[in-house]
Amino acid sequence: MILEAHGPTLPQLFENAARQLLALLTDPQEVGQVLREKIVAEAPDTPALLRQWIAALLELARTQKILFQSYRFQEFKTDAGEPFSLRAEGVGEWMDPGRHVLRRTPDIRCRRADVSQNAEGYHAAIELEMP
Repeated sequence: MILEAHGPTLPQLFENAARQLLALLTDPQEVGQVLREKIVAEAPDTPALLRQWIAALLELARTQKILFQSYRFQEFKTDAGEPFSLRAEGVGEWMDPGRHVLRRTPDIRCRRADVSQNAEGYHAAIELEMP
């Protein structure tokens, strides 16, 4: 399955990709904003950073049963010659089987991510592997 996201900036692209992922898992309207969790990722380039970002969100959903409704990036580094990194705060809540009907289990894996830039901003195609 390919998940696509767009954004005028890289942080907005990553946030939109995360929102697409949430919509794949459950109804985003049913996810509250009652807890905050730090999310950190580092990679050698932008596509790898996006893969790490998606993998971190899936890992938190799988192991800690947390779904995120919104995100705030405190740091987003894409300077050439240095590792690309991000530090964000996810706001959401623990999965509640009574309210969160899962469309897919969080056992999804991020296989590949491509990021391109055009006049409107950035586009990502994220290949997900379903169990």
